[in-house]
Amino acid sequence: MSARRPITPARLAVVAILAVLAALIVIAEVLWHRSPPIRPRSTSMVTDRNGTSLAQLGNDGEGYGYWPVEHVPDRVAAALPVLGDRRFRVHPGVDPLAIVPAPVGN
Repeated sequence: MSARRPITPARLAVVAILAVLAALIVIAEVLWHRSPPIRPRSTSMVTDRNGTSLAQLGNDGEGYGYWPVEHVPDRVAAALPVLGDRRFRVHPGVDPLAIVPAPVGN
């Protein structure tokens, strides 16, 4: 028969940390599935008989913007990824350097 190893403070700390992480994962999973998806309100587009956009009517001033893709200037299309992600062109799709501080900033 082998002797049981004593419970050291270091082992107890590891078990406690793992238990807390498991509880946080379960809580996050429950909250994730309970949160409803956010659906933006639709807006009405007023066009002329040729389909040219004349106006956009929102819902009580809370409508979302609309900019047809074919009318986006090249400089705006080039600026959007850079504004959202400064390292857009140098990472493989997910920026590992942005993942580490993200939980702290959010």
